[in-house]
Amino acid sequence: MPSDDYPHKLVPPSERYPTWQGKAQEGLLYLGWGARNFSDEAIPVHSNPGWTYWVLLEGNVTIQHRNGSRDFTEGEGLRCGPRYPFGFPLQKGNSIKVLNWIWKDKSEGNECSENEAETVAFSKDQIRMLAALHEQSRILTLDTSANGLATLAHIRSLLDLAFQRARDSQNSSDGQNRVLAARQWMLHNLNKTNPSSSLARFLDISPMTLHRLFINEVGESPGAHFRKLKMEQARNLLRLEGHSVKSVAFDMGYRHPQDFSRAYKKRFGACPKKEQTNS
Repeated sequence: MPSDDYPHKLVPPSERYPTWQGKAQEGLLYLGWGARNFSDEAIPVHSNPGWTYWVLLEGNVTIQHRNGSRDFTEGEGLRCGPRYPFGFPLQKGNSIKVLNWIWKDKSEGNECSENEAETVAFSKDQIRMLAALHEQSRILTLDTSANGLATLAHIRSLLDLAFQRARDSQNSSDGQNRVLAARQWMLHNLNKTNPSSSLARFLDISPMTLHRLFINEVGESPGAHFRKLKMEQARNLLRLEGHSVKSVAFDMGYRHPQDFSRAYKKRFGACPKKEQTNS
């Protein structure tokens, strides 16, 4: 359902909850903080007249949006554009605590489009920093000088940086999990000669994304990492009785033992036969 089917206006909670509203021509339009309880008061799905930064400090809550709903847990945050509709339906549960900023204009550090949203999970240290930034924002609403407005702009940049770091941290965790899955796949397919395309299909990512993932997480290409695992397994096999250089070469996917010997010497500085002599 298009976002234009929902009200495009500020829908604050009842007066019993702390909020602050600015003037439409100023940069900061709205601040919300403290306790909220949606067991007896809902906020209908709507889109805010500005760029929303929302953080759940305590508790669990369900947010309804145009495609359904999402459960938020303590420490998660939402950043969205002025054409992204969401609201809080009636729901059972204890009260929660939130932080909320709504800014009139988009900032350079915000990568969301007008009808998009992103969710992130903040660390405890980041949550403490965000709480301090919100407190400073509330204090600065009393300072209309140029210095006060400049400080608010700086707070906005710190907000964007916090969301960016939280997002990078999540992506890094996802990347680490994918690398672990990729390594397990490699260890079970050491007889392959050029596995990158097959591995990319297994992970359901493009070969370019696979390459970038390994460079970022491991510091080398997937091909180089695969060859390292292959040679390490070959050395382990050569140290066991009953494994000839020829049989290990075939096990590792080499058609010609000479090619295996060259690759082995390049990796370890010695030919595979010497490995068997030393063991």
